[in-house]
Amino acid sequence: SSLKLLMRHSGLPGSSPVQLTRLALSVTDSTGTGLTASEMFSAISVWRQNYLIGEVIPTSPDSEAIDIPLSTPLNLFAQEIDSIVVTVSVKPAITAAGFSLQISDSSQFTVRDLNTGSALLAVSDTTLASGNAFPMLSTWAAFRLPAEPLAMCIDDVAPAAVAGGADSVRLASLAV
Repeated sequence: SSLKLLMRHSGLPGSSPVQLTRLALSVTDSTGTGLTASEMFSAISVWRQNYLIGEVIPTSPDSEAIDIPLSTPLNLFAQEIDSIVVTVSVKPAITAAGFSLQISDSSQFTVRDLNTGSALLAVSDTTLASGNAFPMLSTWAAFRLPAEPLAMCIDDVAPAAVAGGADSVRLASLAV
């Protein structure tokens, strides 16, 4: 599953650039109850275009928010729009029915003024999304059991003798 986030620097031309350096997210079940990311995922990654800009290996035994520092912060200039995508690597043995990724509110982002270093708020952008953007939720991703090996059995049904010129002689039967 993935969560795509669109971001826009709404400042006027000439405004100082902004920089996103960190984000945090939670993993929830279909009712919104927190799940433990370390039991489900071997990694949570943040991508900008085709570039990995942040990754964390969940280790906490709790269902708390996972902090993802960006090794390559996202810089936006005035009126610029960009996006990032959060992806997960799912462990092979999962007991949950599925999950959603959630960013509960603006405090889950660390944004700063690139010129002064001052902390900035992340706010809902009604230009990019209708209504309030928080909480941000990915679509529900249901887990499916992997396919089992296909069991096959061959049965020799060839006749003891075949007359010359015989057409479509059955030689074997395959049961699956």
